[in-house]
Amino acid sequence: KMIGRTSEEIIDKRIVDIMGPQGFEVIRPYVEAVLQGQRVEYETDIPFAGVGRRHLHVIYVPDRDEQGEVIGWIASIIDVTERKLTTDRNVELVAQIQERETILAGQREALQLAIKSAPLQSSLGTLVRTAINHLGPDVRIGFYRATPDCKALYHIVGMPAEYAAKVNNFEIGPESLACGLAAHTELPILTTDVAKEP
Repeated sequence: KMIGRTSEEIIDKRIVDIMGPQGFEVIRPYVEAVLQGQRVEYETDIPFAGVGRRHLHVIYVPDRDEQGEVIGWIASIIDVTERKLTTDRNVELVAQIQERETILAGQREALQLAIKSAPLQSSLGTLVRTAINHLGPDVRIGFYRATPDCKALYHIVGMPAEYAAKVNNFEIGPESLACGLAAHTELPILTTDVAKEP
């Protein structure tokens, strides 16, 4: 049932013909070990031809003749695919919960700083740090503020100092580049090179 074949279909057949060459290469080291007289126990994903991947817990014990020579092996094979899938899902859910808790903690910290009238750079800087921790160190996130007349942008926090200096007093309008155009249209603007379109 596990490999999608009846007992009549596997009797007197080679292992590689039953499970396929890819699956056989996975178990080959364990087969070689048991034929050398070692007891083998392992748990791994094994691809079966015509069936797909199954996660198996396997024990091989050498079968010996009266002289103690290894003549084969006895196998105990348990299909634990469903258990593995459940475990993987649980691990993924725990990771997602921890990730959300980290994000919420950063948001709470930023809110508390704002309530305490901390500088805007402090509260928004906390959001920048939280987002980068979530998305990865290669991500860059910046906050900008428009002038009272909504004609220019000023950097608040997040971007490198050299970049921030260049985009300060950046024009807002329909002919502007990414940041200024986004502020004008109030829509997301995608750019492939911020060096050319900041």
